[in-house]
Amino acid sequence: MVLKNVGLTGASGMVGRHVQETLKSKNIFCAATSRRPSDSIQENIMWSVWDLAEWKSPRELDILFPKVEAILHVGAIVPNASVNASEEDFFNANVRSCLSLGQWALERKIHLVFLSGSTVYAESEKKGIRESDKKSCGGFGGFYGVTKLLAEKILKFLEGEGLKLTILRPSSIYGYGLPAGKMVSTFLDKASEGQCIELTPPVDDKINLIHAYDVAQALLQVLEKKVYGVFNIAGTFPSSVFEIAQTCVDVVRKGEVKVLHGDPSRSPTVRFDLCCDAARDAFEFSPKINLSQGIKKVWMEMLHC
Repeated sequence: MVLKNVGLTGASGMVGRHVQETLKSKNIFCAATSRRPSDSIQENIMWSVWDLAEWKSPRELDILFPKVEAILHVGAIVPNASVNASEEDFFNANVRSCLSLGQWALERKIHLVFLSGSTVYAESEKKGIRESDKKSCGGFGGFYGVTKLLAEKILKFLEGEGLKLTILRPSSIYGYGLPAGKMVSTFLDKASEGQCIELTPPVDDKINLIHAYDVAQALLQVLEKKVYGVFNIAGTFPSSVFEIAQTCVDVVRKGEVKVLHGDPSRSPTVRFDLCCDAARDAFEFSPKINLSQGIKKVWMEMLHC
């Protein structure tokens, strides 16, 4: 399918920025929305302001996303130490916006791709998590995870009414624009200041990281191939906390990693070990950015910010 005009929410966020770059590289026009006005001027982007917590009627959405062939809903309020958001804020931005967009996309017969998250899974440390595995409203993601699961349920209901829907559940996303206080951004900040990154055992705890570039590629792949359904997307393999910290030091060429004394009795865990077989079979998903490349991209973009 040759796309010409795509709608995008959360365009100024971490994933949204990478989606913008991907659309630009493919010469696809983007009707982009974000909570704050953007001073970015690009030929392929029409910017509009939309705080997702504000309900939009179908007519208002027609104005925000004129003549789009599909919409990528990646905007959301995410847990962030610098953002003071209430549970009501999380619900309005992350759940009500899906109802508004879903009803509109159903009426307009537009393909909606929703970026959910692996926080919906009840057992975040299970090996080889599949799309059909048990979900939970009280798992690792806290109330944020609750809103993602509720949003999925609303969209799945609308799918039953005829909505063309794809849901992607990524593992832990990192990339340029990662909020302060997250693991990778914290390690890079410490390394850049020549500080010691202190880790408490077991430092072999692992997490599956996926770069926002690979998420953006997956979003476009499902549109181009007209793939519908629910799919996990993740990095090639999980990385340990020590590997992530050491990679940050190696990339910045400053700082050091020090392992402190801790409880050696606890067994290492692996978080968000998602099975991506369904995505690989349906739209040939395969992550392209490894840990070293991804952290180097984040660091270089931080330097030029």
